[in-house]
Amino acid sequence: MSKQVFTILTIDDDPDCRIAACRFITMVGGHKVETAATGEIGIRKAIDLRPDIVLLDMRMPGMDGLDVLDALGADPATREIPVILITGGDLTEPELKRLRNKSNFIGLEDKPAGMQKLLETIEAALLPHGIYRSKAGQSFATDSASAD
Repeated sequence: MSKQVFTILTIDDDPDCRIAACRFITMVGGHKVETAATGEIGIRKAIDLRPDIVLLDMRMPGMDGLDVLDALGADPATREIPVILITGGDLTEPELKRLRNKSNFIGLEDKPAGMQKLLETIEAALLPHGIYRSKAGQSFATDSASAD
């Protein structure tokens, strides 16, 4: 049985982080990776590509990660795409408050992210025991994922 290949969109203003994530996830995980250097470009790519998951830098100039998360969650074309936020620091109480009840937010990883751990988080979220999308673009949570 062949491994399922996912499309992952990485939105990060740091070119080194984009390149590292792209190389590792492609070479080790075997998944397709698209990248965006700004929140605005990332939103357009998410609408066009409909990736299986988005890796989103929290701290970016212009639209920060929370603004992008809000925009993705508000658009019917992208609201079901799961998002993992990546941050290099602690979140403030107002930021944590904004994250509550975001249906598209599924996790938070440290930056610089350990690439193997990040890949495991991505795959755990998308494989049958986590969240996955049908070809029609609908998202489902399996019983074991919703029990966590």
